[in-house]
Amino acid sequence: MAARVVLVWGVTAIGLELPILADGLLHDALLLVFALRGQGGADGLGMVHRLVAMEAQLRRHAPGQLLGHERADVPGGLLEGASTARVDISRRIVDPTATEQSQQISNVFSVSIENGLAVGKAKGFMLEPYDVVHIRRSPGYEPQESVTIDGEVLFGGTYTLQRRNERITDLLRRAGGIVDGAYVKGAYLTRRLSDDEYNSRRAALQLAVSNSSAGMGDSIAVNKLDISHDYNVGIDLQQAIDNPGSSYDFILQPGDRLFIPQQQSTVKIAGDVLFPNTVVYVPGKKLKYYIEQAGGYGQRAKKNHAFVVYMNGTVAKAKGKTPIEPGCQIIVPSKSKTGGVDWAKILSITTGLTSVATMAAAISSMTK
Repeated sequence: MAARVVLVWGVTAIGLELPILADGLLHDALLLVFALRGQGGADGLGMVHRLVAMEAQLRRHAPGQLLGHERADVPGGLLEGASTARVDISRRIVDPTATEQSQQISNVFSVSIENGLAVGKAKGFMLEPYDVVHIRRSPGYEPQESVTIDGEVLFGGTYTLQRRNERITDLLRRAGGIVDGAYVKGAYLTRRLSDDEYNSRRAALQLAVSNSSAGMGDSIAVNKLDISHDYNVGIDLQQAIDNPGSSYDFILQPGDRLFIPQQQSTVKIAGDVLFPNTVVYVPGKKLKYYIEQAGGYGQRAKKNHAFVVYMNGTVAKAKGKTPIEPGCQIIVPSKSKTGGVDWAKILSITTGLTSVATMAAAISSMTK
């Protein structure tokens, strides 16, 4: 006898192959979702069920309410973001008399449900064996996401995003604006890497290290690099404030952190210089002046590959006329004794930087 099962999959507590009850109503299949969990791999009717791929997070210990019905014995069901306006049911085409192949491989029915029952034109819709029920996420549902603003603002802290396209200037306005003494030019935005982005960055760094160190006896394992899940997004806050809604006025993403520092008055010089130092910023002075304040270049300095890391997260190659700004870092890479890159010195410099993007830029500059 053919197994009478229906597959419920989507924004539900868990996806299962379920037995169809006598009446075949969609309501019964939904009520059974998750109820069979913990039965040792089989339900009370002896029908084997299995977990299936999900399109949403599973709710493994959900309350008993399901589609308006109070069921104390059902610890799961649809998630709160599930759509009841559209439930899709795909059905096999069974035609034992067919003599040729058809281009259509299934029939799909879309129904609305209320209190677990199909309503409207689909009222009384009956499930059949091997139907697949897709419960989708409601387009109007979005869990709260937040961003943070700290530093020189009136009301710093965490704010819940109100719109999908909320921008930096919107967040500034909600935080009461910038206070006196803020260094607007040094403001920076920190963003979280997704798992895919993190793995891509790690692979790119592995390749950079391998290519640069091949045959030079100076290889460094990537796991020794302090690769953060956060990175700085180079912004120009003053331009964003002057041009709200422009490309300078970034659209925020969940988890973003905007920091506006106090006015800065120093410049740091690091890397292959005789005396790495932090000195007072002098308006109008260029690269040569600050290198001299650190005792000049070291013997193995790669002068043409020096670069400047600004507080706002942007990076520029250091040349004679490159602007030097308060709070920035001037970094001078060096060659190793073997003629390759001195990775030990790179590590000592880059691990002090807050941005993976900055670290990648530094390594790129040093290995060219």
